Amino acid sequence: LRGPGRYGDTSLREAFASSVTDLDEPLRALLGRATVFAAPFELAAAEAVLADDEADRALVLGRLDALRDRSMLRLLRDEGVGRYALLRSMRPVAQAAISAATYARTVERHQAWLASTARDLRGRLDRHGAAEALRRLQRLRDELGAAVAASMADSSEAKKLDDDHGAQLLALAELRLRRGPHEGLVELLSAALKRAPSAETTAQLRLVLGRQLIAEGRFGEARVAVEAAVTRVGPEALALLGQAALRQGRAEEARAFCARGLQLCRDGIAVHTTGSLLLVEAEALCSLGHSALAGSAAVPDAAAVTAERAADALRAIGDAHLEATALLLIGQRALDTIAATLAWPTEGPPAKPSASPQLERAATCACDALDLAERAGETRTALAARLLLTVVALSRGDAEEAALSLQNAQPALDRVGDAGMRADAAWLQLVVATARGRLSTSLAADAVERAQVAADRGRMLRAHCWQAAVLRRAGNLDAAEVAIEHAEGWAIGSAVAADLIVARWLVHGDSVVATPPRGASAALMAFWLGQLVNRATTSD
Repeated sequence: LRGPGRYGDTSLREAFASSVTDLDEPLRALLGRATVFAAPFELAAAEAVLADDEADRALVLGRLDALRDRSMLRLLRDEGVGRYALLRSMRPVAQAAISAATYARTVERHQAWLASTARDLRGRLDRHGAAEALRRLQRLRDELGAAVAASMADSSEAKKLDDDHGAQLLALAELRLRRGPHEGLVELLSAALKRAPSAETTAQLRLVLGRQLIAEGRFGEARVAVEAAVTRVGPEALALLGQAALRQGRAEEARAFCARGLQLCRDGIAVHTTGSLLLVEAEALCSLGHSALAGSAAVPDAAAVTAERAADALRAIGDAHLEATALLLIGQRALDTIAATLAWPTEGPPAKPSASPQLERAATCACDALDLAERAGETRTALAARLLLTVVALSRGDAEEAALSLQNAQPALDRVGDAGMRADAAWLQLVVATARGRLSTSLAADAVERAQVAADRGRMLRAHCWQAAVLRRAGNLDAAEVAIEHAEGWAIGSAVAADLIVARWLVHGDSVVATPPRGASAALMAFWLGQLVNRATTSD
């Protein structure tokens, strides 16, 4: 690129225009067409969009390098992948160098390529090669974002999105759901639903919207969004309805949704959906198995077996995300099994869980899940694995390891807009502080507040129980009684009663000899708060 000094007082734009004019026609045409890319683009994208035919494709690389030699393009490298970037000030000059008809044809070709790529990569997120597909989507984030913003600029509901724009939006939404940012995603999807081009795109948008609403703790809204998609994408919608019901404390209803979904998947073709349904079924069984009134260990064992079936099915098709989720459930089940085998004395705290195969299994499942999630770029699932590793450390009696694990989870927690995980992390902050000898009523209040935002019955019951126990140990009996009353309110119709039994024991001295609570959360509460009875503590 020739410097502007040659032109005296001529503007930089005029200098660019002169340099573009001096290019030979093939280079000038390629540069003008390249302005359809809103973000840096790879060679394969340039070949698909900027070339007229196969013969022209073979010349694209040489022309891009020639433009780079003239400083009209930059070559960026990220994770070993080269991408070409057009100088911002060069864009209007380069576009003006080609005819409007040529630019319009290139825009059409670009839109078709972007939609096709989006469909392909989104379709590969649930099978082998998902990690690479997610990485490629990440590199296309700005390109997809610009395309979606342009298509959604006209807010008129009468102006429908075409199928290509629908594919681009679905791919961007899937990427944001997995990688963030989550802010504004519900609003984007809701607006798109009013302009969806087809029944199929509408159903897919409802599924993604339902997943985000569940992550935000808006379970009733999620059910409304997803129920309308059942007739089009039955098993997938039923799996999400099962998740929402489960978060509302309706484990039996969740199992009913799963049974319907599995019946629809009985031909064995929909392996991924079958795995998803089995995962929800396992979590529902696990929830029912936590009940202090469950006299048999068969129900929790069925949860572990079902989770293992789900993990096997998902491993077979290469869905690292849901396989990791199944491993986390198996690990959680192992911790619950340890809690069920603790000796629960009438007076005094139970002993610390000793090293056991189940504890090691929980640790192994959490580590394997973390490895799968990080390799697949699944920030949300990796965060869940780190939170489970924190619980494992606490179950080992190692408060410092737990604190470090929770600290390592913080960066992901800042990025993930999942109300349930934020509630879990707030609860673990309280447990870790307690384990390190600090009774914190402010952390207990924060755990309750986070649980309320998550709107999850089990989490709210747990948080109120912990708050009651902490307040009692801090000497505030009246406030502890109020917290117990709140907990009892959330326990009505809930199968998660283990924490309440232990909270009553810690606050009132009630006996727990009848049926040992099976929840790992309750075991940790009894152990760590019990240890504080004869220890010097600080409180706030």
